[in-house]
This record gives sequence, structure tokens and C-alpha cells, in this order.
Amino acid sequence: MMDTYLDVVTGMGEVDKVLSECEAIGRQLSQTMNIWAHGAAASASSSSTKPGASGDTEVGMDLVAISEETIRNQVETSNNPAVREAFREYIRKQPAGVPDNITLKDYQMLGVNWLNLLYRRGTSCILADEMGTFSSSLFSLFGELGN
Repeated sequence: MMDTYLDVVTGMGEVDKVLSECEAIGRQLSQTMNIWAHGAAASASSSSTKPGASGDTEVGMDLVAISEETIRNQVETSNNPAVREAFREYIRKQPAGVPDNITLKDYQMLGVNWLNLLYRRGTSCILADEMGTFSSSLFSLFGELGN
């Protein structure tokens, strides 16, 4: 019985280690997403044509509507290394692997950037959505990110 107890306690310790690692990864990703959201908020406040700037009720649709001006003024001139790192490989334009007849929406670009962020950090992920909303746009993109 003592051996079984020790096995259970050892197993619980291993689970705690894995959970701690996952929480650390989550904190890092959350920090980057918060920086992106802050940049999007700055873009939305400087342009009333951005979704969300005129009282839109679609929450989060402007998270990646970050203007080049905002990136130049707030990211490229930032002394904060976390801000510069968050935007280091940020995909600003629709990836070339997406067919010309498809234009990704802001929330889809957020998904592309999120996938790219996790890919760069060597973290596995799954992006789930309602059928046809996002997934079909990404099939050709995976090949581009993998190259």
C-alpha cells in the first residue's frame, strides 16, 4: 500500500510540473496578446473607421486592426523590449499563401498571428472555430508558415 501511495504522490508531482510549465507558457502568450490588444486600441482610437471605434458591438473584431502608423510610432520607437518582441514577427499583411479571392478579416488575422506566435515558440496548438469561418482560409497558409 505504501508503494502505491508513493507512486500516486510522485505522479501528482509530475502533473504539477506539467501544469506549472503550461501556466508559464500561458502567461507569456497572454503578455504578447495584451501588447497586441493595446496596439489595436491605439489604432482604433486614432481612426473612427476601425471596427469597434464607433460603438460596434462585435467584441474583439479590431484586435489586429493595427495601423502601420501605430506600429511605427509605438512599436518601432518603443524602449520596451517586450513590445518590440511581441511585434517582431507580427504578420501585418495577409499572407501570400492565402488565395487572392479571399480577404481575411481582422479576427482571422489575429488567429494567423496567434498560430504564428505559437509556431515560433515551438508550442503546439489547435485553433478551433465554427465550420467555415476561419479554417478554410488557413489550409494553404500552413504550407507557407512551415517553409
